[in-house]
Amino acid sequence: MRKIASPLSMVVLLFGIFSVSLARNFDFFRDHYVGAVISSIIIALVLALISEKGFWRKIALWLIVIAVLLIIFLFVLMGVLWNKP
Repeated sequence: MRKIASPLSMVVLLFGIFSVSLARNFDFFRDHYVGAVISSIIIALVLALISEKGFWRKIALWLIVIAVLLIIFLFVLMGVLWNKP
């Protein structure tokens, strides 16, 4: 299980990120994409932390960090652009 945890973590994270793009076409993802993104990041983090130490674990953890930073940047950008007096 520990050997496939890192690639599985990346797959779960990519599903969460792609659910945002699926929100344009499917009503289910339009209603629930925020929950899908948050839960996929949490599941991916847990899988990455229990995986074997090595190259794939580092890649999985860096992808999680980048995804979290992009989400934070998205909300900061939305707050700056859409809250004009």
